[in-house]
Amino acid sequence: MKAFRNSFSCVSGALVLSFVILVLAPVQISGQGWYNVNWPHRTPVTVYNPGSTALTNFQIQIPLNSDNFDLSLTLSNGSDLRVTSDDGVTLIPFWIELWDQTNDTASVWVKVPSIPVDSVQVYFYYGNPTPSMPSPIETPPTGPYTRAVSNPILPAGDPGAGASLLAENVVWDPVSGHYWMVFANYRSGSYGVGLVWSDNPADPTSWTWHGNIYTHASSGSFAPHIVFENGLWYVFFAIRPDIVYITCSTINGTYSAPTTVLSPTATWETSRVDEPYVFKRASDNKWLMVYMGDAGGTTEQVGYATADNITGPYTKYTGNPCIPFGLPGSYDAGTVADPWVFEFQGTYYIGYTVSSTKNPPWSTACAMTTDWQTFTKLGVIFPVNTSGWDATNSFRGAVTRIGDDYIFSYTGGSYRMGIATQPVFIYPNRADAVFDFYDGFDYGTDPDGSKWAFASGDQFTHTSISGGLLHLYATGTFVRLNGLKSFGMNYISETRAYHPDQGIHEMIGEVGLAQYGTGGTGLTNSVRIVDDFKVLDGVPSTMYWQRQSNNGSIGDPFVNMAQRSDKEWHVFKIYRQAPGTAGFQIDDNPVETTTTLVPTINLVPLLMSYGNGNDLHVDWTRVRKWAGTEPVVRVATEWTGGTGSDWAVASNWISGFVPGANNNVIVQNVSSHPEVSGSVVCNDIVMEPLARMTVNSGGSLTSVGTITINTSSTLANGSLVNKGTVNGTVIFNRYLLPRASGGDFQLVSSPVAGNTVPNTDDILRAKAYDEVAGVWTNSGMLSLAQGRGYNLKQTETGDGVVTFSGTLLTGDLVIPATSPFIDSYDGSESAYEARSYVPDASSHSGKARDNADNWGGGGWNLLGNPFASSMSVAGFVNENYSDNPAESQFDPSFVALYLNEGATSTFRYVALSTGWEGGTYLAEDNIQAGQGFFVRAMNDLSEFTFTRDMQVHDVDVPMLKSTESNEKWPGLRLSLKSGSEERSTLIVYSENMTAGLDPGYDVGNYAGYSEIEIYTILTGKDNGVNFARQALPVADCSTFRVPVGIDFEAGGSVTFSAEMVPVGTSKFWLEDKTTGIFTDLTTKSYTVTLPAETYGTGRFYIIASANTPTAVNNPEEEVNGLRIWISNNKAVIKGSVSEKALCEIISIQGKRILERRLEDSDLNTIDLPSGLKGVFLIRVTDGVRTTTRKVALL
Repeated sequence: MKAFRNSFSCVSGALVLSFVILVLAPVQISGQGWYNVNWPHRTPVTVYNPGSTALTNFQIQIPLNSDNFDLSLTLSNGSDLRVTSDDGVTLIPFWIELWDQTNDTASVWVKVPSIPVDSVQVYFYYGNPTPSMPSPIETPPTGPYTRAVSNPILPAGDPGAGASLLAENVVWDPVSGHYWMVFANYRSGSYGVGLVWSDNPADPTSWTWHGNIYTHASSGSFAPHIVFENGLWYVFFAIRPDIVYITCSTINGTYSAPTTVLSPTATWETSRVDEPYVFKRASDNKWLMVYMGDAGGTTEQVGYATADNITGPYTKYTGNPCIPFGLPGSYDAGTVADPWVFEFQGTYYIGYTVSSTKNPPWSTACAMTTDWQTFTKLGVIFPVNTSGWDATNSFRGAVTRIGDDYIFSYTGGSYRMGIATQPVFIYPNRADAVFDFYDGFDYGTDPDGSKWAFASGDQFTHTSISGGLLHLYATGTFVRLNGLKSFGMNYISETRAYHPDQGIHEMIGEVGLAQYGTGGTGLTNSVRIVDDFKVLDGVPSTMYWQRQSNNGSIGDPFVNMAQRSDKEWHVFKIYRQAPGTAGFQIDDNPVETTTTLVPTINLVPLLMSYGNGNDLHVDWTRVRKWAGTEPVVRVATEWTGGTGSDWAVASNWISGFVPGANNNVIVQNVSSHPEVSGSVVCNDIVMEPLARMTVNSGGSLTSVGTITINTSSTLANGSLVNKGTVNGTVIFNRYLLPRASGGDFQLVSSPVAGNTVPNTDDILRAKAYDEVAGVWTNSGMLSLAQGRGYNLKQTETGDGVVTFSGTLLTGDLVIPATSPFIDSYDGSESAYEARSYVPDASSHSGKARDNADNWGGGGWNLLGNPFASSMSVAGFVNENYSDNPAESQFDPSFVALYLNEGATSTFRYVALSTGWEGGTYLAEDNIQAGQGFFVRAMNDLSEFTFTRDMQVHDVDVPMLKSTESNEKWPGLRLSLKSGSEERSTLIVYSENMTAGLDPGYDVGNYAGYSEIEIYTILTGKDNGVNFARQALPVADCSTFRVPVGIDFEAGGSVTFSAEMVPVGTSKFWLEDKTTGIFTDLTTKSYTVTLPAETYGTGRFYIIASANTPTAVNNPEEEVNGLRIWISNNKAVIKGSVSEKALCEIISIQGKRILERRLEDSDLNTIDLPSGLKGVFLIRVTDGVRTTTRKVALL
């Protein structure tokens, strides 16, 4: 958008505006894809983020019942259910916890790949009567990983027995026929880079020693990465402070001397660059080097650099470090190092070493990016082990896909190499695929050794599995099971169990999370729920369930909970939330929290039965992610209009059922839009860009939540036509061109009443136009009146989306307009000059007005579309214009709504349709929701009425081509181009038009302070107005010589051209009176050089004729032969005068403002004094001839 100037001028009926109005017009967009045509039904489910940061791989429970879903449309066991991500196509893991079609209830758990800060949708597909077995789902390498039982790697032939080696990436070499792993050698005397090889890389026992390929005299990090390119093996590694590479044509050959490829240059890496990972990005064939930078003192973070060739030169990303430290106390607050990268379906997963300090224990975390500009941290994906050689460190290395497994070569403990694996594919509808840890105890007779370890007791005498239950039998002291996966903060443990020996002295059941350990070791770091029942001196110690949060500071700090302990089944829930909160809950009772003694170290699932002879029975246990509270989910229904437009017909909904009060509703852009004729109640309604919905007269739509109408650009918005009753809050997200993209000072209107959203991030201020004073006045986003327009100034960083929240219009809306005049007139110049001013405060202005100090805005009022849909231009004009001046609200020369075409910041009009659009991107028929526009009022009693019948849907036809239903009238659009500036004027012909003023069809020009303007004046009799569109009769059209006016102060070469619809057999001819040339605009353009200070009419004419015109009457020429108007702050006098002619500018009160002698020529211009405004007389006296015109300056 162009610059704003806080003024506009009205001259002889032409308004000059110097700000920009937003033009809103629709374009097509596409919706989500469809998973599989064999699944006829789909239900969207909206998942709302319960926290303030994005969540990844997050588990959510979706309850289904008769209030939000029709289970009869599925198979009886739900086996036809499939779940996809928000693209509608990609399958994601889910698990049917309960599917009871008879009782219309179900519970489905879904692992959602990503939940933004606000919300995301997933899709349920169902209704396939013969579904095949679910296909496996391909997953990214984000865990969980299973550590090989034969870790660590002891390479065959290694003289150092696997010690002091740090694993890096694995590659396949077709020449040798082996997999090779590169490593860093930290052994004294053998410092450097080496290789081992294997034919079965997932098996740690299969690796064979090759030895060093580069040896260094002293210790260093090295951290190598090996990659093959164009016949050479490249090994990148660090020789502090630089990154170097060596090459060899065979992987096990002799490598070249090191060549430096990257050195530290920035503050964040000033000490060294290290730990490179190099790969070619498929999207653009750029080479990326992801590396660690150290600012000194082991202050390590991750950045990257790019190059066109593998050997560089590399250009560092300006946003480095791209993966910085996390918040204090977080998992990566102290260490961010050792990056590796894996590309999965267009997303790059970056593994990296983390610690909350600069010291061990080091684990592996992951971040992801698609554009290498925005990076999202996913959290720890490979924590340190609960015990063993890699319990102090599990880091470094890299992930390689081999077959259907991800192979993670990593480093553990005090630097030994190990292998962990993750299946690439998982099967849906499995709890294991959804939860981070799960055991339903449905298989086998003893606890699964891949999930559990006995800290006390054994599987032979202390546990058994039968009937889908785990039974723990304590003999001696206790039996304790530790889960083999550990969890940090922001996880919740849930266990369904019952304790049949409750109430017996020292018979205790315990569930929760504890530090890994044997016997009782580790229980002092735990969060757990127990029933620690004891009888002391004949008195029970407690009758309640107890909770404990212990970070090792004290012994057994048990706290009684609100629920009495019993022998019933319960679900015990325990969570830890960063930075230091623990929560405890039994079933659906209130949560009890504490911030005292909360352990923050990694803990493992805990099941324990304490006391000789004590039993504890467990149905299932699981661990999942936690974000402070459970996510809110809303099962939605999606409109398709498959069999029509009736909201109440089930076949019009893709879900197969009509939504109810507990359903969210999504309306997409489809050919048949919903119509509400009865009474409808639902929860949230979301209308996507270009979607349409109608509430008919007598219909009622009630939203228990909100109705949201979205806009994706200035060219695409949703549309809600309300001719009945809409109850509830409507949120209209209106997209404006952001200030950063050139948009600012945009004229908009509110589509709702009582807006409650201040939009402080996007809008600096809103201003209303005070026509009475002729100034802009400060307003606020919370005080926008429907039907009025406002000038919005955007912030520098706003995204262009302005949100309006309120209620819809319930009836007709009448907006009082103001004007300096109190009377009506017919549009003639003589009637205009004789008009009366507002005499007192009894009309809309509230004060007396005159032609000078109280001229104000000259009758130009800023209104706006008050509807949540487009508004019919014809409906608005017909409601507010009458050919009886006393009943008309419009100035008869300006019966139009004035907008800006956006493309060139030129002001155009929308008016009664002739089939020709008023400008680029402007429709003849409608204006969009949220659009402000100017109208010129007839007088100070004018009232512009908006009726609900004016609402129309205009979202699926591009505004540039909005006249498909209206054939163009015969006529032409005459364009004038000079350099990059182009303007046009329109001349049309119809049987019902006249050569005089035809209000609504002859449309006055919005002249601007532009370099060049083109217009016409009335062919019958000039009324002092320059016209953007002139309508003429078809009969005798060849007798009309249409005067074409041009204002071009600078002068220069211009080209005339035309788009036209012929009048019968006539062609359109451009006459240049000065050169005597007639140009047939049907086939040609006309180029001519205009002198400086070219103004007005008299040289160019348009003539409709079958043959080359000769002599035609010139109705423009008056007896006096003078025409006077204002252009670009100049008074223009067109016509022959003598050298003695005198021009005077006089106020209405008779005060002479200016006096100038005119030159003996056909054109005179006079610069007006700066700041002059009001109504004035321009009088030209030439001998006995006097010509006077009244003009208005604002």
